[in-house]
Amino acid sequence: LKSHRCLNGMARRAGLVVALSWVALSAFCVPVPPSRRLARAALKERCDEVEGWMNDFIIKRGFCPWAARSVEAGRLQIRCAPAKSAGEARKVVEEEVKQLSSFGNGKLFSKLLVFAEVETWDDFDVFDAYVRAWDRGRPPVGTRHGRFLRPSDATAEATGQATGLATCRLVAFHPQFARWLLPERGNGSVIHIDLMQKRVFSDPGFPGEPAMMIDPAPEEIEVGPRQVCAQLLTGSGPCTWDLESLIPEEDFILLPDNELHRSPHPAIHLIRQVDLDGSNIITEANELRRKNAEAF
Repeated sequence: LKSHRCLNGMARRAGLVVALSWVALSAFCVPVPPSRRLARAALKERCDEVEGWMNDFIIKRGFCPWAARSVEAGRLQIRCAPAKSAGEARKVVEEEVKQLSSFGNGKLFSKLLVFAEVETWDDFDVFDAYVRAWDRGRPPVGTRHGRFLRPSDATAEATGQATGLATCRLVAFHPQFARWLLPERGNGSVIHIDLMQKRVFSDPGFPGEPAMMIDPAPEEIEVGPRQVCAQLLTGSGPCTWDLESLIPEEDFILLPDNELHRSPHPAIHLIRQVDLDGSNIITEANELRRKNAEAF
C-alpha cells in the first residue's frame, strides 16, 4: 500500500513537472501578432523589389561589373533593415560594417542595406546628408541644399560620431537620387564650390567659394564625367571640380546619370575599403563612369 501511495505521489509530481514544462515552453512559443507578421512581409517585399531592380537593371545592363562578380560569387548580401529612425539606421550600419570587416581577405564581400522604414529619409536631401557624413565617419549638421536638419532628425543618437566605418565606403541609392547637378550657365558664369562639404558637416548656410566656369576647358585639362572646369576667384588656376562639390542652384539641371542610383527604396551599399585598393581602381572607375554616362 505504501508502495502504491509512493508511486501515485511520484506520478503526480511527474505530471506537475510536465505541466510546468509545457507552461515554460509556451512562454517561448507566443504567436507572432498579425501586425508584426505583416510588417515583416512588407519589409521582405521591399527587399525583393530592390534585389529585382539590382539584378534586372544594374547587373544585366552591365552598369557595375564588380556587383555582378560579387553576386556570382555569392558575396553580396541584401538586408532590409527594420530601422525607423536615423539613429537606429546608424546602429545597423555600424553592426554590418563590423561584420564585413570580419570576413577576411576574400574579394568582393559587400552588403546592400535597404532602409524603407526611415520616414525622414523619403527626402533625398536629408538621406544624402547622412550617407555623405557617415562615409567620412562624421555627424551631419545640414544638407547640401543648405537646410538645417530638423531637431527630430538631428538627435544626438542619429548625428553622433559614426564609429568603426573606416573599413568601408558607403554608396547611396534612393528613388529620388539627385546628387549630380550640372550648371546650365556658360563660359564665364559664376558658380560656388563647397569642396570640404561644410554645409553638411558644420555650416548649412555656407555660401561656398565663388569660381568662374571655363567652357571649353584648356587643352591640358581633362574634364571627366560628372565634372566641370572652373577657376576660383581667389586666384588659383583653372582645374576640374566634381559636380558633388558644387552648391546647387535653381538653374542646375539633373544629369541622366542619376538614374543609375535610383533604387525602389533608400539603400546604402557597404563596400570594403580593401576591395577598392589597387593601382588600377581609379582608372577602371573613371572608364566605367564614361561608359555609363554614354549609356544615358
